[in-house]
Amino acid sequence: MEASPRRRRLRSSLRRRRRSPSPDAEVASGWLDSLPPELRNEILSRLPLRCAVRTAALARAWRRRWESVPSLRIKWPAGADPDAITGVLRRYSCPVREFCPSHIGEASFRHSDRWLRLLALRGVQTLSLDFERSDEESAHTLHPSIFSCRGLTVLRLRGCDIPTMPPGFAGFLTLTKLSLFNVGFPDGPRELEALIAASPLLEELWLLFIQVPDNNGEYLQWEIQAPKLRYLFIDQLLDYGWEISDLPSLEEADINVAMYNTHRDFVKLMTGLGSTKKLKFAIPLYDLYSVEEDGEVDSDFLNAQWTDDLFSNLIRVGVTHLMCRLSEMCFIKFILSKARRLREFHVCLDEGCPKSNEDAVTEFVKYRRASPRAKVFFSRAEYD
Repeated sequence: MEASPRRRRLRSSLRRRRRSPSPDAEVASGWLDSLPPELRNEILSRLPLRCAVRTAALARAWRRRWESVPSLRIKWPAGADPDAITGVLRRYSCPVREFCPSHIGEASFRHSDRWLRLLALRGVQTLSLDFERSDEESAHTLHPSIFSCRGLTVLRLRGCDIPTMPPGFAGFLTLTKLSLFNVGFPDGPRELEALIAASPLLEELWLLFIQVPDNNGEYLQWEIQAPKLRYLFIDQLLDYGWEISDLPSLEEADINVAMYNTHRDFVKLMTGLGSTKKLKFAIPLYDLYSVEEDGEVDSDFLNAQWTDDLFSNLIRVGVTHLMCRLSEMCFIKFILSKARRLREFHVCLDEGCPKSNEDAVTEFVKYRRASPRAKVFFSRAEYD
């Protein structure tokens, strides 16, 4: 049955109202259009990407503004459509300040290759990629475009393999922070050595559970060379043959190695860490010094390693899993007697240490301290 003329007029009026913006909306739209471009850019740069894209519906001047906002941060939550990420990167025309998608599953590995190609063209500055890695065979190898991201200042990688460095690679000349977690170097540790050396401004380095192939059970020696490095963090189950070269700017080092190479020169290691202000390590100390047949530590050998600048800046030391072996106690005694600026020495006794806390404290009190401000703090590790 056909509607009455009155109802037809009412419906027509409602449709016109829906199409026509309200006076308040027109005022708001006019106000948003009148904002200066630099202010619109500032607003968009502070918004999450999804909100920035949605501003296209606010007013005419905002429709595609997000596509040309300088240094936009591109972050994505879990479950985001990888094709949507690719679409945003294709439409965005300015340098990317930060690209940080959520955890990248195996189904999105091929999409990440496209992202890297586009990010290299967009001059990405901060890049964080977290790949799914259940075992070595399922590891994704990064696209070689990673070496074309020459504007990087921060690079965080997890769960992937690094491809061979291309010939003529100029290096990451602006990189200041490099964090590698469960990252593999199929071509050997020299690739990692070259990557670090090709980053002359590197200030912070995290090497956590790095994967490198062994050579019949033996690992090639390679050096960490970074003249500007201030913070060094190494956490490994196995010793992969790394050595520390001259690190004159080092302020803090945190080293945890569970199983070390039988050829590890611990004296060389400690000498390489001599300029640090804060030192924390969990490495075996019982091979640090030579031991004579009567069981006494060779103190002459120990003092022969000393130079006036060794540990001259050391302020804080932490030793974990201490068993109170003779060599361990001699090492602590040595540090206390030489570090003139030392303030804190934190000792964590291993659960299996035969000495009680009281006996250990009694022994440490007897040690001479070069720094009158040095204090020793004790704790004992407990395991379930």
